[in-house]
Amino acid sequence: MTCTVSKKFSGCLAKWIIRSGALLYALSLACIIALQYRMPDNMFSCWGMHPESVRFFESMLLGWHPPQLSSNVFSTYLIFCLLAIWAGYGLLLYSMLRGFTPKIHVLVGIVALCALAVAFLWPVSLSFDPYAYVATGRLKIFHGLNPYMYPGNYVAKLHDEVARFECGAIPTPYGPVWTALSMAVVWLLKGSGVWWQVVAMKLIAAAALIAAALSGRWIAEKVRPGMGAVSLLAIGLNPLLLIEGPGNGHNDLFMIAVFMVAIIFLLKKRFVAGALFLGISIGVKFVTVVALPWLIWEYCRGTGIKKGVSRAAAMCLAVIVPSLICYLLFWDVSSLGSKVWSQAAWCFSGCRTVAMHDRGTSVNLSYIVAKHAPLILMYAVLSIWCFLGKRRMRWLTSWVIISVALVFTITRCPFPWYISWALVPALVEWGGNRRMLSWMCMGIGAILMIFYAVPG
Repeated sequence: MTCTVSKKFSGCLAKWIIRSGALLYALSLACIIALQYRMPDNMFSCWGMHPESVRFFESMLLGWHPPQLSSNVFSTYLIFCLLAIWAGYGLLLYSMLRGFTPKIHVLVGIVALCALAVAFLWPVSLSFDPYAYVATGRLKIFHGLNPYMYPGNYVAKLHDEVARFECGAIPTPYGPVWTALSMAVVWLLKGSGVWWQVVAMKLIAAAALIAAALSGRWIAEKVRPGMGAVSLLAIGLNPLLLIEGPGNGHNDLFMIAVFMVAIIFLLKKRFVAGALFLGISIGVKFVTVVALPWLIWEYCRGTGIKKGVSRAAAMCLAVIVPSLICYLLFWDVSSLGSKVWSQAAWCFSGCRTVAMHDRGTSVNLSYIVAKHAPLILMYAVLSIWCFLGKRRMRWLTSWVIISVALVFTITRCPFPWYISWALVPALVEWGGNRRMLSWMCMGIGAILMIFYAVPG
């Protein structure tokens, strides 16, 4: 790897740390991918396993089925591989923070290579979600059914080939932008079969990881010059983001990558474009809407009342447009308002704690407020901190804090991939006390990933 090393970080020890980190990371990544193909059929964990998907990828990629390990042996090896890849990543990140600076184009190439390799080779062993996304698209494209009215596993009654996998017992909880994107993937690959459709969803996550890393680099250079390469590596090679994004195909990384692109446009003072990208992010999962008031205040304050109001109105309108257009694919205008409120209220009410078959009528505003009063109070305090502070970008720190709180409150379980909401923006901020937030988010993510090896 072509690089330069600062005088503060040079000598034999520095070279040993860099080479050891790179070697450990590469070997552990290869081992953890290979290990997935030895997953036993009876393997279950706290976060869920998907042995059926492993057998599917074995058939498609290998043409044979490697011998399976026992559950205990698989869990032990998985813990060891996870600890090893995080250790390798930690050594590389430490080297970057001490002054090791590889050429940016080389680093981008490594990030892209890892993301694409994982997207193709990782057998979706720790997730059901890509199959649920494909089932959502197939409900609409192949069968003409509204995925907001029919659960994903309804495909079993339609004898669809994706029905052999877990496709979700509820109508899609995701925003209309993601649902429309799932439909587009299925439509483009309608003659290619389920495997290619699933891989396409994983490739979208790979592209999102690369975009998030490049966006993080740009924002870091803007906020704290000289830290762009650190953020590029920290995001692009982060084990959680790599495994949960291109590996397991979760859409959370796509959501937060688009959110990062929105930040870039806002920092460039292209407010409408930034709001449009924020609207796309919200249209994947509604969670990023909580940052909207902070962003409006950040980029409208000091402009005068008239200009500030007009800019705020333009941003709000631009945020709504992506979801509004995509929702029209599923409902007519007359019923659109009630359906949007029903879905948004369900998502912010504690999700699956609400009766799954009656989510639209069992949730109201008073229920949400009563259930999440501490979270609302935290949001109010962070908002005051943002509004009263003279230093810009306080809202990004506030987003990291509130998104971690959201993971442990509104979700049924603090799944590791939810931490990406906070982790990607946190890995942009490496100055002063904000560095503590970065390490905290990485620590939470690493600990949660270990629970994959804990029987559920």
